[in-house]
Amino acid sequence: MQFEYRVLITSAGGYLGPKNVQYLKDAIKDKVWVLAVDINENENAKFYADKFHIVPKGTSKEYIKTIIKLSKKYNINYILPCSDEEAFNLSKNNLVFQDMGITVFCQNFFTTKIISNKIKTYQTLEKNNIPVPYYKIANNKKDLLMLSKKIFKKNLSFVIKDPTSRGNRGVYVVSKEQRGKKNYKRSREIHMSFSYFIKYFNSYFKDGYPKLISEKLYTPCYDIDALSVDGKLLACVSRKRINPAGVPYQGNIINKNKKIIKIAKEVVRILNISWLVDIDIMSKKDGSLAILEVNPRPSGSCVASIMSGVQLYEGLLKIKSKKQLPKFKDIKKSLKIIPSTSCNIIEN
Repeated sequence: MQFEYRVLITSAGGYLGPKNVQYLKDAIKDKVWVLAVDINENENAKFYADKFHIVPKGTSKEYIKTIIKLSKKYNINYILPCSDEEAFNLSKNNLVFQDMGITVFCQNFFTTKIISNKIKTYQTLEKNNIPVPYYKIANNKKDLLMLSKKIFKKNLSFVIKDPTSRGNRGVYVVSKEQRGKKNYKRSREIHMSFSYFIKYFNSYFKDGYPKLISEKLYTPCYDIDALSVDGKLLACVSRKRINPAGVPYQGNIINKNKKIIKIAKEVVRILNISWLVDIDIMSKKDGSLAILEVNPRPSGSCVASIMSGVQLYEGLLKIKSKKQLPKFKDIKKSLKIIPSTSCNIIEN
């Protein structure tokens, strides 16, 4: 059988990775062939994909060589990166793949460098009147300690982030309500009291500058799956997280939120975004919305939007091939998407 779309999808071993592989393959009936890759073996991703390969980490010097080799071997014409590091590396080397006739669903490298860095993202959006948290940049330990005391005195809370970290890594929330230290809802995000922060400051914040320090944002937290081309929004799904931390994934409430869609439309336009990306939004203390971050790749749980009936993968593939785009489903009733465990039968 001849397949029009031969797609390499990365990070296929995540919690919903195998489901992403399944729904990508089923996006256009009998026309999509999928090579799933991950840094680890994954039997479920293997089950849904046509082929599966282990690859180096996205930051490895061997990563691009490996992706090129696999692309040639399997006649790949589309690559969908699903982790920040891979999106960054593939964006940096995109011309190599363009010369091979391969479309990488990533941003140009100028845009990727902005949205892969929270400081640059906030600066760019703030200049264009997009709501972001109140923030400051700490270039060293002295800056961070001074700014933290100042912000805590005003708000009784603050957040410290490594600008290029992802998935709750390098995120510290300090608040008056917290006692001691704990991991937030089993995630990698660390919450601590101000006294604990002061006592163990040198243990947690001795290096890795500059750091972003900002006001604390509040739930609910939304993942926005935004499909666009050249800064024009084509389809958008707003998903309220059941677990505000995002990881581990516990499901979503999906409904039409006009305010969120309006913000997403402006973010896509200002950053001239194409393809499918994940925009995260939370609320300030007064209830107004603010951008938490813009990710250079799809959400690991974007399959929830596709399960709700919005044909994001079909639209993504058809944009480049210049086929007629589907009429994207308009979600009018609130939907709840919850994860469940299923079993696949695999030959041993």
